[in-house]
Amino acid sequence: MRDVQPTLFPISQPNERDPKTRSLSYAERLQSDNTRAAYTRAWKRFEAWCSKERRRPFPASYRTVLDFLSALADRGTPLNTIRQYKAAIRRHHHDRGHTDPGRDPRVRVLWQGIVGTARPAAPPKLAILQRGIRDLIAGCDQALEAAGPLAPTHLRLADLRDRAIILLTFAGALRRGEVANLEVEQMVRHPRSYEIQVAPSELHRRVVTIKAATIAALCPVTALGAWLETAEITEGFVFRRIELDGQIGSQRLDPSAITHIVRRRCALAGVDYTALSPHSLRRGAIAQDAFDGADDQTIQERAGLSRPGFVLVKRLVTDMRTARRSQAPPPHVAQ
Repeated sequence: MRDVQPTLFPISQPNERDPKTRSLSYAERLQSDNTRAAYTRAWKRFEAWCSKERRRPFPASYRTVLDFLSALADRGTPLNTIRQYKAAIRRHHHDRGHTDPGRDPRVRVLWQGIVGTARPAAPPKLAILQRGIRDLIAGCDQALEAAGPLAPTHLRLADLRDRAIILLTFAGALRRGEVANLEVEQMVRHPRSYEIQVAPSELHRRVVTIKAATIAALCPVTALGAWLETAEITEGFVFRRIELDGQIGSQRLDPSAITHIVRRRCALAGVDYTALSPHSLRRGAIAQDAFDGADDQTIQERAGLSRPGFVLVKRLVTDMRTARRSQAPPPHVAQ
């Protein structure tokens, strides 16, 4: 961990007077590497299907796309997956100057039928907002108090680690994989903040600033510093397994362990952990930003969301903005 100003990544500036250059720059920024990779995978699977069925994938006829989408629907493929295949076919043709075969009226009629008969989506998982975070931290306090002054070392260390995980994940709107893989070398400590260079995700070179909170018990900077200092971690993985004898390992926690920690802390706080998902803290951070008045671009950039990723949380964002306009108190959790 370095107490220095991080190197700024150079960003080439488009020619503001050239509308074409400016438009391309915006498009490239909006479509993430992950989105392009997903389209590439979907296109290759479409090609494989065409090869098996002796069809021509490019340029594809409307009949080929019609039969391909029908085959996916007949196998019970989730609607969002079929939608991604359809988008990949459209993108591949568009990028090469060909008309999207999915625009054919017969394909559109089929698509309407697929959407109309698709299996209902699973109910959305809960998002833990700021008031819910307070409940989790209060649950940590109660568990530690119940253990008494002679609580074993491993319980006290786990308390510090789990607080830091909860507060850091929420403050940074981080994915559980980003938390599990976080290393000290990715962080720069400032007097009242941390700057964290998140490992490659949906947005390149994403730097997340974790700011100090006014309430010490809910401060991610304080919690993270206390864990690192007590655990004497100065390099390598930030969050690690704690043995029953109080020894701290050198290997990172598995992302599934992050989920287990959050669910266990929810149970201690009286929150129904069965309704939670591995992304409930991250979804809660996004929901809280929306409730606090952040616009779409701010939410996308802070959470490292691509356009498809933002679509998945758009309803949650809209609901939080509606709650804000109605002057309702901020919820503990939301769907």
